[in-house]
Amino acid sequence: MDPITFEILRHRLWMINDEQGKIAVRISGSPLVYEVKDFSASLLTPQGDSLFIGPHVTRLSIALHAITKTVLRECASLGLNDGDMFFTNDPWAGTAHHNDQAVVAPVVHKGQVVCWTGIAMHDPDVGGPTFGGFSVRAADAFSEPPIVPPIKLVERGEMRPDLERMILRNSRTPDMNALNLRSRIAAQNVARQRIIEIIEEYGQQALLDAQQQIIEMTRRAVSRRLAELPDGRWHVERSIDHDGFENRLYTIRLTITKEGDQLTLDFTGTDKQARGTINCAPGGLEGGVYSAILPMLCYDMPWCPAAIQQSVKIVSEPGTINNASFPAAIGTATVSAIWATGDAVRAGLARMLACSEKYLDEAQATWAPGLLGATVSGTTKQGIHGNLNASIRVGASGATGTHDGLDGGGTPGAPTLTMENVESAETHSPIGLILYRKLQPATAGAGRFRGGAGVETLIVPRDVDSLMVAQYSQGHDHPASKGVYGGYPSSVQGTLILRGAHWQIEDEGGPDVPTSLDAVDLEYVEPVPAKGVLQLGPEDAVLSWCTGGSGFGDPLERSSALVAADVERLSVTRTMAQQLYGVVLNGEGQVESGATEALRQQLRRERLEHASPAAIPAIAGPDGAAGGVELAIGDAVQVISDGPHTRCRCAKCGFVYGPAEIDPKMGAKHRDRKLEDISPLNRFAASKDVFVVREFFCPSCAVLIDAQVVRPDDAVTPDMELSLKPSRGSSGRAAA
Repeated sequence: MDPITFEILRHRLWMINDEQGKIAVRISGSPLVYEVKDFSASLLTPQGDSLFIGPHVTRLSIALHAITKTVLRECASLGLNDGDMFFTNDPWAGTAHHNDQAVVAPVVHKGQVVCWTGIAMHDPDVGGPTFGGFSVRAADAFSEPPIVPPIKLVERGEMRPDLERMILRNSRTPDMNALNLRSRIAAQNVARQRIIEIIEEYGQQALLDAQQQIIEMTRRAVSRRLAELPDGRWHVERSIDHDGFENRLYTIRLTITKEGDQLTLDFTGTDKQARGTINCAPGGLEGGVYSAILPMLCYDMPWCPAAIQQSVKIVSEPGTINNASFPAAIGTATVSAIWATGDAVRAGLARMLACSEKYLDEAQATWAPGLLGATVSGTTKQGIHGNLNASIRVGASGATGTHDGLDGGGTPGAPTLTMENVESAETHSPIGLILYRKLQPATAGAGRFRGGAGVETLIVPRDVDSLMVAQYSQGHDHPASKGVYGGYPSSVQGTLILRGAHWQIEDEGGPDVPTSLDAVDLEYVEPVPAKGVLQLGPEDAVLSWCTGGSGFGDPLERSSALVAADVERLSVTRTMAQQLYGVVLNGEGQVESGATEALRQQLRRERLEHASPAAIPAIAGPDGAAGGVELAIGDAVQVISDGPHTRCRCAKCGFVYGPAEIDPKMGAKHRDRKLEDISPLNRFAASKDVFVVREFFCPSCAVLIDAQVVRPDDAVTPDMELSLKPSRGSSGRAAA
């Protein structure tokens, strides 16, 4: 195909997919869709491979290719006719979890399927024992919302009313779900019409050729990107706390191997599937992986999963928490195993990208380690039922090698996902008042570049005798985010029930609206576990904070002027400025330079005074190695070569950690600190006495090169192995 025609068709197909997403938003009656954008759309090839996905929740759009292939495999005998559409919410057919119900449709021209369209959309309730569908106490799939395997819902353009009644019968929000169902159908009808217009103008073969050429073009772009990045292996662990029955940890183990233009993600060793609802099916594993790869590696190329999958291999054992076998409970998969899988991939890719000067700005520390999921539901005294859902809580993005994370930055892998407007939430669910929603600075992970601050929310009952709080969250047990090369993790996130607060805020002359926990007059505070169901009385309240993003680099290396600006904009407290960043401010908020330098030197001395020896002995002291810089690992470690020897040294003072083939932290000193040392919110951590923050730093100048959350008796083990070879990139550095 000539390049001009190809570019025209490529962009038209791209815009067709965007248009079907826009139409779905306009027709939907659910704030979760038209305001929060909790959905996504996709165009797929005749074989069901993802050609384009929308810029919404990538975990949902990735699932559409698995759903389409399931339909092709299991429903082909029903016929694939013009106007047919298939519905499912079956996680083992590809959906992320029960609420993310999907419709896929073949586009048929002259008896031949020329492509597929698809939309997955979160419906507010799909049945099951808990309002909202998140059955946090489910032990298996039979205790969760009903599963609908792929069915032909629309036949030759006509919806089957019997199947629609079956789908809506189990929902507590049938009217809203019915409108969402029609929004999917209408959007895909328009997409089908646009595809036919292309065929009428350019011919059917041109459409088919363009699809294959898009895949090939993107495949070459992905291959070039991977070839420019360092070779080696990176090891990551990411744990999920609480399975709905007990507060125990389930760990995802990942080894990322990058060689040439191929990436292997090996999850071997991941814990077996849980009794509770935190698991995800195989489609969720894929969704978690690609929700990380797309924005981190493919930010400037078409989001064409069919092409990217040719360069990525996923290895996983069936029956594990992110590759669960039926009938595992998977109701909270999107905010548990899928999210944690994406976090593990993001953490590994960040460390790989941080070894590339060219791509340092794309090396992003992990974001908030999960949505602070909590559905507050109840019935007013007038009989109106409603729920204030998790969309009013949002975390923040992680820092990069050159920029801070965004305060209230949102959800990783979901570029357009946003918060529901407070007034909209209260209008649709008149069961409570959102007294405030603000940034919580103690949630941000410190670093040379800091993570963004998460959001804190306070909700009180309104015109009800009681409310039910169903929590389906993670990251309450210990800080679960991952900083990069010296950056601290963000805080734990949490929910507190404030008992006996005696609210009078609607009465004339009542007290001012409180703006923090300290401003609330109450009887006692009841922490809520990561998973569970609690009752809220009319004089109680629920306070929750979603944690922020983690940091990048040593906090003591951060510009003192940036710290002062953070304090002024309330992104960092004065206490954090002094304890974490070593910055002293006067009464007007200005930096006291002399006191700041003295404090930073003192904090560095304290690192060395309380340090444990390195896991391997140093092979040279400060300035003990000369040679050219071949590679930077973050901003504090350099790989240098003096001919036959290649070593890792401190970028600040020249201390040599050891051979470049060994993780430099093995040659670093380390010390353990309490979780509360990096955030006062960590006093609410369920395992605050079980875990510590382990800092690794240069034995000479004490610059921080890593900070990890571990148990005190955990051995020091390497997180990466470098594979040195001549550079194929354009940065002039060797690959690692």
